[in-house]
Amino acid sequence: MEATPHPMNATPADPEDNELLERFRAGDESAFDLLFLRHRDGLTRYAARLLGDPEEARDVCVDAFLRVVDGRFAHGRSLRALLYTTTHRLCIDRLRRRTRWVRVRRLFGAAPRTSITPEERVTDGEDRDRLADAIERLPTKHKAAIGLVYDEGLTTEDAAAILDITPTQLRSRLAYARRLIRDHVQQEEAP
Repeated sequence: MEATPHPMNATPADPEDNELLERFRAGDESAFDLLFLRHRDGLTRYAARLLGDPEEARDVCVDAFLRVVDGRFAHGRSLRALLYTTTHRLCIDRLRRRTRWVRVRRLFGAAPRTSITPEERVTDGEDRDRLADAIERLPTKHKAAIGLVYDEGLTTEDAAAILDITPTQLRSRLAYARRLIRDHVQQEEAP
């Protein structure tokens, strides 16, 4: 996957995105390619943060993109926000299915899949590993808040809209997540 810059602080209705979407719907497949390349990396990073599985995250990204461009899109809304909202909901659905599957496996005596693999680590630095581990242990709703604001650079308002909560609730989740991360890292450092 080639690295492409993701848009930071997109406007509420990015005219370039809207124009590209209309061109695609009119039959211009190159417009879809441009839209996909513009948003793919950020959506995949966000999904990987929630799911802990880069391959599954790529599947979710494609699925979210297809649902959004094939569906109804209200002009005046941010296509980027709609893509993240759809990605978020697809990830939550997959996490729920995983939870049900783990319960079924436990009932039949099979061990559930364990922690993330070393290949999934962002970097092999010890501090980064501790931070990644602490973030991975967060409840999904806090992991989502961290991913949208700190990984993807969304504003508090945009991230809150994606998560369907108020900006105040988002700030509360971020504060709680930072406290959990700090506590986990400090426990790891203690002899």
